[in-house]
Amino acid sequence: MNAEKVTFCRVCEALCGLVATVEDGGVTDLRPDPEHVVSKGYGCAKGLAFHNVTHDPDRVLHPMKKRDGKWERIDWTTAIAEVGEKLAAIRERHGPHAIAFYTGNPSVFSYSTRLFAGSLAGAVGTRNTYSAGTQDNSADFLASKFLYGAYLLQPIPDLERTDYLFLVGVNPLVSHGTLLHAAEIRKQLKAIRARGGKVVVLDPRRTETARVASEHHFVRPDTDVFVLMAMLSVIFREGLEARRFVEAHTTGEADLRRAVEAFTPELAATKSGIDADTIVRLAREFARAPAACTYGRAVCGTYGTLTSWALDVLNIVTGRLDAPGGAIFADGALDMVAVTSRVGMDHYAHRHSRVGHHPVCRGDLPSGILADEITTPGAEQVRAW
Repeated sequence: MNAEKVTFCRVCEALCGLVATVEDGGVTDLRPDPEHVVSKGYGCAKGLAFHNVTHDPDRVLHPMKKRDGKWERIDWTTAIAEVGEKLAAIRERHGPHAIAFYTGNPSVFSYSTRLFAGSLAGAVGTRNTYSAGTQDNSADFLASKFLYGAYLLQPIPDLERTDYLFLVGVNPLVSHGTLLHAAEIRKQLKAIRARGGKVVVLDPRRTETARVASEHHFVRPDTDVFVLMAMLSVIFREGLEARRFVEAHTTGEADLRRAVEAFTPELAATKSGIDADTIVRLAREFARAPAACTYGRAVCGTYGTLTSWALDVLNIVTGRLDAPGGAIFADGALDMVAVTSRVGMDHYAHRHSRVGHHPVCRGDLPSGILADEITTPGAEQVRAW
């Protein structure tokens, strides 16, 4: 018997609406839900193919234990008991930090999973907690922590009212826009141009988004930050900052001016491959546009945190933070800033990794060092994960 069920995707935080075709109790097809209030008929390739993961012949459906080189199914009660006994033994012999926890997609987008995983790690007493977030977006959250005082204070572009959208290292036509949550993003970008606005893309690749933009500038990988800092330098040098906004809502302007002064358009040109005149023009256009905002996710390179910070600072110094057509703060169904603070996930650098002394960010240590924590001998070496 066939039936259609309305559901939603769990691959990322966009949570796009889907319609599932169910045959004999199993999902055989997924298609975008045109009635969904946010995604409005959009679905990415990953989400629409996710039912194939469900039916993958290698999918593990039950607890398995290897005996004599072969995997055998065991019941949940036995599995939980054996795992608990072994973890307790490791903790007793080597201490709580010999146990590590990793939370990946899509479980990280389940509030209950995230909270209970944190509770379990807290009960064990380990500092070694990791998640997929440290591999793709921690820099963005850390920039918000430095600028606004909380990881989850994340301004998003006001696409419907902006006149100038500056996109850096992001491809929302494919990704749907991490932390953007914009329905029908292709139509929204085209609408900006149709009303006389401009969409500018900085990206090493001519992406799907770049093809519908007003301008696309090829930038050398890992050099976005030099362009952004040079734009800030131009804005301050030419007096294009929003003086009243900066004086009323910010601190540290003098330090910022000194920090960006050395990042000339000429320096940025040698680093990025974008000529100095173009960088100056982009800075002037952005500052002078009636309404403008940046949006980017070039966060995984050498300068990820600084790049995220500079993107937001461009909005701030030009008075576009929480302004119509700029980068605005939105109220969610839950006050996640308060929630993360209450459960102890809003700290920064209150604990550090054994290997490399890296600081914790948003409750997690950088996942890139987990392998080193496992393979590096010594006290508190990770022995279970």
